[in-house]
Amino acid sequence: MKAKAEINPGICGLTTSLEATSDEMQVITLNGTSQCPAITKIIEDLKSEELDAFECCLGKMDESPVYVKSFGKVTHAACPVPSAIIKLMEVAASLALPKDVEIKLSKED
Repeated sequence: MKAKAEINPGICGLTTSLEATSDEMQVITLNGTSQCPAITKIIEDLKSEELDAFECCLGKMDESPVYVKSFGKVTHAACPVPSAIIKLMEVAASLALPKDVEIKLSKED
């Protein structure tokens, strides 16, 4: 199964386009592009591996290959892209239904 995501991470404006494909054994192949150099490095690292959907998506956060590869590269702790990668993998591996994620922010003085 194949799934796609377009990520607009917020104020930085550095968009990311991703595609994940899963085989019948739930091995994920990730491809994509990003305007962010840090995310580009993460995508390159992840697409060179066969990724187990269960390990990436359903395990502990600090053991997920996505977050392990993100550590030390993403310099903004609030970056939503690593989470979006995992959500995309869930959909590709049929571990979750496709549903957009929203964070609505506002500021009051």
